[in-house]
Amino acid sequence: MPKLSKIYRLKYLKKNRLLTFFSVADRVIPADTNSPGGGSMETAAVVDWYMKRVPENIRKKILLFLDVIQFTGLFFGGNFFSSNNIQAQERQLKWMENNKIRLFRMGFFGIKTFIEMGYYTREDIWSAISYDGPVLPGRTYSDSTIRELCQNTLKISE
Repeated sequence: MPKLSKIYRLKYLKKNRLLTFFSVADRVIPADTNSPGGGSMETAAVVDWYMKRVPENIRKKILLFLDVIQFTGLFFGGNFFSSNNIQAQERQLKWMENNKIRLFRMGFFGIKTFIEMGYYTREDIWSAISYDGPVLPGRTYSDSTIRELCQNTLKISE
């Protein structure tokens, strides 16, 4: 593994939101024998990097929805989402995914999309899903930071 010299500092996923993100990501993409779960600093860093590029109103809604998930955990397991057991977390997310209230469904699918994007763009995950590499291997990135995050060559800190 290469020496990590540069640091990517999270800008949006910090403290309680980061804990909530880890917990939700591990329910959306649970760990198995072939791959780690979605709740990792590497996945969070890719999502955090992307947050800067989405319109501000969308970013605010996604971050607010992480807070909603954390607090509504009180109704499903008696604790904040990140402190609830796996069964309570899964019950809560299933409730949000299938809710008659459109905002809960949209929020859930927004968070899920961000998590999946952050997870599956990481090159260290590709072998676990039997993916051989990018469709356009010679394509350059407009921002070297995302390339380094996906290759796991940056140290990540809060």
